[in-house]
Amino acid sequence: MSDPTVKKVVTNEANYWDTFYAHKFTVSVPSQFCCLTAIEAPKTRPFVEFGCGNGRDSMYMATQGFRVYSGDLSGAAVANLKKNSPSNATFSVCDVSKPEHVQSLVDQARAGANASDNFNIT
Repeated sequence: MSDPTVKKVVTNEANYWDTFYAHKFTVSVPSQFCCLTAIEAPKTRPFVEFGCGNGRDSMYMATQGFRVYSGDLSGAAVANLKKNSPSNATFSVCDVSKPEHVQSLVDQARAGANASDNFNIT
């Protein structure tokens, strides 16, 4: 990231969310979109979430049997999620302003997919 303005904004955002999630903000009810996806999507497909925050949707999808690959800019949020994550959920710090972070999360999902899944993540 060569643009100093972008770097400053991302750093400020990361600091804000680290402080926010350090207080263990919890909402355990998944979003309506997540619930619909859990009903409609084949469980053989991986679930990828960018900006997972406190992990309410990712954790729900994991409990529904999906393989979950989630990232968030907040290291504090990711650290909290890793403490209680099920074996089918992976959490990592992901700065979506860095293409290599996005690609890494997508690559993890592709690597965890079965050949019989017959899908394309784009």
